[in-house]
Amino acid sequence: MTMTRRRPRELLRREAPLMTGEARLADLIERFARQHGIRDSTASRLSTGSGDTISRLRSGRTITVRRFDRTVHYLSENWPVGARWPEHTNRPQ
Repeated sequence: MTMTRRRPRELLRREAPLMTGEARLADLIERFARQHGIRDSTASRLSTGSGDTISRLRSGRTITVRRFDRTVHYLSENWPVGARWPEHTNRPQ
């Protein structure tokens, strides 16, 4: 009779589902809003030019790659000093 070894709990943990680009951007905008103490729609307006973008992203609608890139750059340039950038999105250099 052979004994099987138990796997460490960490190996049994399931990975979180992959986030879409839209979900990652919505999360960035939400975190930016929390860090600055403003509403999500205000953070959306400041970063994308439209306060409705955050609700469109949450509902699964898409935006252009150009708008995505501009938004991520804005958020990166205005990210609060000392606040941690989310690991799910590469930060522009």
